[in-house]
Amino acid sequence: MARKIGAKPETILAMNGLDPDRRLRAGQSIYLPVRARELGKLLAQSDNASVYYAVRKGDTLYSIAKKKGLTVAELRELNDLGKNATLRIGQKLRVEAPRTLSAGGM
Repeated sequence: MARKIGAKPETILAMNGLDPDRRLRAGQSIYLPVRARELGKLLAQSDNASVYYAVRKGDTLYSIAKKKGLTVAELRELNDLGKNATLRIGQKLRVEAPRTLSAGGM
């Protein structure tokens, strides 16, 4: 992540009081030397393909939800789709919840 945001690993370690010989735990929060808006853009660029699904001929909300491990209600909520929404071939649907970011005093 340090390289991706143009920071030195030592800077990130110092900002967070981390020991360079210890690994981070999954889910551990750290401060990064970027604004939240910039971090959001960087994260969005990293794996955009897994966040959205392009509707194909024959797809239904149910079939897409099932493929992506969601309920139809979750898929509707992620995309602000009403009960009577119709799908269009090529339409991009969000199939992964947006990441939560915090800017911790920056």
